[in-house]
Amino acid sequence: MKDALAEVRSEALVRKLPEIRRVNADEAEIEQALRVLLKDQPGGADKISKFRKLAECHEYDLTRQILAIRNEKILFACMFACNPGRTAFVLMSPSCRAGLDDAQAGAFVEALKQLTEWAFAGGVNLLQMLVTPDDQGRYELGLRAGFEKLTDLVYMARTISAGCFNALIPVGCEWVSYDSEIHNVFRDVIASTYQDSLDCPELASRRDMEDVIAGHKSVGDFDSSCWNMLLVDGRPAGVVLCTPLAEGNAADLTYMGLVPEARGHGLGRLLVNRGLANAWRLGMECLTLAVDVRNENAYELYRSCGFQEVLRRTVLMYPHKPHL
Repeated sequence: MKDALAEVRSEALVRKLPEIRRVNADEAEIEQALRVLLKDQPGGADKISKFRKLAECHEYDLTRQILAIRNEKILFACMFACNPGRTAFVLMSPSCRAGLDDAQAGAFVEALKQLTEWAFAGGVNLLQMLVTPDDQGRYELGLRAGFEKLTDLVYMARTISAGCFNALIPVGCEWVSYDSEIHNVFRDVIASTYQDSLDCPELASRRDMEDVIAGHKSVGDFDSSCWNMLLVDGRPAGVVLCTPLAEGNAADLTYMGLVPEARGHGLGRLLVNRGLANAWRLGMECLTLAVDVRNENAYELYRSCGFQEVLRRTVLMYPHKPHL
């Protein structure tokens, strides 16, 4: 009798625990999974079609999803989207923390763990997740799955007009645009700007510089004339990488940095002005950027150049490749 009761209880527990598996490669289930994945995202009825267009543009594989399913209903979905430079970001559906029991939470964490293993097995070298600062549900599930908080990013923007920047450069300074013949010089100078940088310094040792450059190029519609290296008395002092975005009449200040010996001489403002001038030259109306909240000097520089804070996101990073 006891054995029978134990078996009944075991079966009941099995029925209660969600099934964890990859999404089926058929349009019906992918559509259902996307509805769960994007449940709390803005956009109304069009958000699924908009996300599909974004995925098509960036070649995201919509089958790279792990689901938690119970009674044939998708309770939870998570997905990784790969970008050039062997990076990927993780999306996950809202966790409904208020009504989440331990069994569901454990299942959702397991789904995220399986997703990270899948991503790294596929060649990803850096896995990140962005959450809003008030999204405790996703944040805590991410931590339980092995992610760690990297930092908070401040996203900023400003409109561009003819008089909003100074295109003049001091005597002894010169701009050099990127091309394939000086690719290695750009790569090495960018690497030098990482020394003692306050912008996500934890990432400096994790990524190959060729991956970094590939990632920067993929931000939008790469234009080599907008990637500039600053020379001071003939020596590389820093870089500013500006990228026209694929959508909207805007460009992104993808990266700017100075080598250690060039800091503290007011050259940062020169780099920002170059980014604004490039965006203006291309007919853009807005320039955007993201800065590590810990980099107070850069944040104040951008504010003094007319940039305003738009939003903040907490960055979670998987700290190492899981044992596969």
